[in-house]
Amino acid sequence: MGLSKTFALLTCLLLVSVLGCGDSEAEKEALALNSARSWTEGNTEPVIGEIVTLVTSGVPGASLLSGVIAEQIAGLLSWEYSEPVKTTDDSYRVTATVLTRASIDLPLVGSKTYEARLPFDLQVDVNTGSVTKWSPNLTSATVGEIEASP
Repeated sequence: MGLSKTFALLTCLLLVSVLGCGDSEAEKEALALNSARSWTEGNTEPVIGEIVTLVTSGVPGASLLSGVIAEQIAGLLSWEYSEPVKTTDDSYRVTATVLTRASIDLPLVGSKTYEARLPFDLQVDVNTGSVTKWSPNLTSATVGEIEASP
Protein backbone atom coordinates (compact mmCIF):
# COMPACT_ATOMS: atom_id res chain seq x y z
CA MET A 1 0.00 0.00 0.00
CA GLY A 2 1.49 3.33 -1.05
CA LEU A 3 2.00 6.32 1.20
CA SER A 4 -0.82 8.29 -0.48
CA LYS A 5 -3.29 5.41 -0.05
CA THR A 6 -2.34 5.06 3.64
CA PHE A 7 -2.75 8.81 4.14
CA ALA A 8 -6.16 8.74 2.40
CA LEU A 9 -7.29 5.79 4.52
CA LEU A 10 -6.18 7.48 7.77
CA THR A 11 -7.88 10.72 6.70
CA CYS A 12 -11.14 8.85 6.00
CA LEU A 13 -11.00 7.05 9.35
CA LEU A 14 -10.37 10.31 11.18
CA LEU A 15 -13.19 12.05 9.33
CA VAL A 16 -15.64 9.21 10.04
CA SER A 17 -14.72 9.18 13.73
CA VAL A 18 -15.11 12.96 14.05
CA LEU A 19 -18.41 13.11 12.17
CA GLY A 20 -19.80 9.99 13.82
CA CYS A 21 -19.24 11.06 17.40
CA GLY A 22 -21.71 13.95 17.61
CA ASP A 23 -22.28 15.50 21.01
CA SER A 24 -20.76 13.63 23.92
CA GLU A 25 -22.93 12.48 26.81
CA ALA A 26 -21.32 15.09 29.08
CA GLU A 27 -22.13 17.87 26.61
CA LYS A 28 -25.76 16.74 26.39
CA GLU A 29 -26.04 16.61 30.19
CA ALA A 30 -24.57 20.12 30.46
CA LEU A 31 -27.03 21.37 27.84
CA ALA A 32 -29.94 19.75 29.69
CA LEU A 33 -28.87 21.36 32.97
CA ASN A 34 -28.41 24.79 31.35
CA SER A 35 -31.83 24.47 29.69
CA ALA A 36 -33.40 23.66 33.07
CA ARG A 37 -31.73 26.72 34.61
CA SER A 38 -33.00 28.93 31.79
CA TRP A 39 -36.50 27.54 32.26
CA THR A 40 -36.52 28.37 35.98
CA GLU A 41 -35.35 31.92 35.29
CA GLY A 42 -38.03 32.49 32.64
CA ASN A 43 -41.00 30.87 34.37
CA THR A 44 -41.23 32.51 37.76
CA GLU A 45 -44.96 33.34 37.50
CA PRO A 46 -46.23 29.76 37.17
CA VAL A 47 -43.72 28.62 39.79
CA ILE A 48 -44.89 31.28 42.26
CA GLY A 49 -48.50 30.31 41.54
CA GLU A 50 -47.77 26.68 42.38
CA ILE A 51 -45.98 27.65 45.60
CA VAL A 52 -48.78 30.00 46.71
CA THR A 53 -51.29 27.20 46.16
CA LEU A 54 -49.09 24.82 48.13
CA VAL A 55 -48.61 27.23 51.05
CA THR A 56 -52.20 28.42 51.25
CA SER A 57 -53.63 24.91 51.09
CA GLY A 58 -51.77 23.94 54.26
CA VAL A 59 -52.36 27.08 56.32
CA PRO A 60 -55.94 27.93 57.40
CA GLY A 61 -56.91 31.45 56.34
CA ALA A 62 -53.78 31.98 54.26
CA SER A 63 -55.68 31.97 50.98
CA LEU A 64 -56.94 35.45 51.90
CA LEU A 65 -53.32 36.62 51.73
CA SER A 66 -52.27 34.90 48.50
CA GLY A 67 -51.26 38.19 46.84
CA VAL A 68 -49.06 39.17 49.79
CA ILE A 69 -47.50 35.70 49.87
CA ALA A 70 -46.76 35.84 46.14
CA GLU A 71 -44.99 39.19 46.55
CA GLN A 72 -42.89 37.89 49.44
CA ILE A 73 -41.72 34.72 47.78
CA ALA A 74 -41.00 36.31 44.40
CA GLY A 75 -37.74 37.75 45.67
CA LEU A 76 -36.77 34.74 47.77
CA LEU A 77 -36.70 31.91 45.22
CA SER A 78 -33.63 29.71 45.23
CA TRP A 79 -33.12 26.59 43.15
CA GLU A 80 -31.40 23.22 43.43
CA TYR A 81 -30.94 20.98 40.38
CA SER A 82 -30.56 17.22 40.09
CA GLU A 83 -28.11 15.60 37.74
CA PRO A 84 -29.72 15.17 34.30
CA VAL A 85 -31.03 11.67 33.62
CA LYS A 86 -31.15 10.44 30.03
CA THR A 87 -34.64 9.26 29.04
CA THR A 88 -34.06 8.94 25.26
CA ASP A 89 -31.18 9.83 22.94
CA ASP A 90 -32.24 13.48 22.82
CA SER A 91 -34.26 13.85 26.00
CA TYR A 92 -33.23 14.25 29.63
CA ARG A 93 -35.11 14.64 32.89
CA VAL A 94 -33.97 17.24 35.42
CA THR A 95 -35.58 17.88 38.78
CA ALA A 96 -35.44 21.57 39.66
CA THR A 97 -36.44 22.18 43.29
CA VAL A 98 -37.47 25.65 44.37
CA LEU A 99 -37.03 26.77 47.98
CA THR A 100 -38.63 29.86 49.48
CA ARG A 101 -40.08 31.40 52.64
CA ALA A 102 -43.13 33.46 53.43
CA SER A 103 -44.31 35.22 56.59
CA ILE A 104 -48.03 35.35 57.27
CA ASP A 105 -49.78 37.44 59.92
CA LEU A 106 -53.20 35.95 60.61
CA PRO A 107 -55.79 37.11 63.15
CA LEU A 108 -55.92 34.89 66.23
CA VAL A 109 -52.88 32.96 65.00
CA GLY A 110 -50.27 35.70 64.86
CA SER A 111 -47.21 35.96 62.68
CA LYS A 112 -45.80 32.72 61.31
CA THR A 113 -42.98 32.04 58.87
CA TYR A 114 -43.25 29.09 56.51
CA GLU A 115 -40.67 27.45 54.31
CA ALA A 116 -41.75 25.71 51.12
CA ARG A 117 -39.85 23.24 48.95
CA LEU A 118 -41.40 22.22 45.64
CA PRO A 119 -39.67 20.03 43.03
CA PHE A 120 -40.51 20.43 39.35
CA ASP A 121 -39.93 17.54 36.95
CA LEU A 122 -38.57 18.99 33.71
CA GLN A 123 -38.25 17.12 30.41
CA VAL A 124 -35.51 18.70 28.28
CA ASP A 125 -34.96 18.25 24.54
CA VAL A 126 -31.22 18.66 24.00
CA ASN A 127 -31.67 19.18 20.24
CA THR A 128 -33.65 22.38 20.80
CA GLY A 129 -32.19 23.19 24.23
CA SER A 130 -35.65 23.70 25.68
CA VAL A 131 -37.95 22.29 28.31
CA THR A 132 -40.72 20.48 26.47
CA LYS A 133 -42.75 19.36 29.49
CA TRP A 134 -42.86 20.31 33.16
CA SER A 135 -44.92 19.48 36.19
CA PRO A 136 -44.72 20.14 39.92
CA ASN A 137 -44.05 17.04 41.99
CA LEU A 138 -46.60 17.65 44.73
CA THR A 139 -45.95 14.31 46.44
CA SER A 140 -42.39 15.46 47.26
CA ALA A 141 -43.38 19.03 48.20
CA THR A 142 -43.06 20.24 51.76
CA VAL A 143 -44.38 23.24 53.67
CA GLY A 144 -43.54 23.78 57.28
CA GLU A 145 -43.45 26.45 59.94
CA ILE A 146 -39.97 27.59 60.89
CA GLU A 147 -38.65 29.56 63.82
CA ALA A 148 -38.52 33.29 63.11
CA SER A 149 -35.03 34.80 63.22
CA PRO A 150 -34.49 37.13 66.21
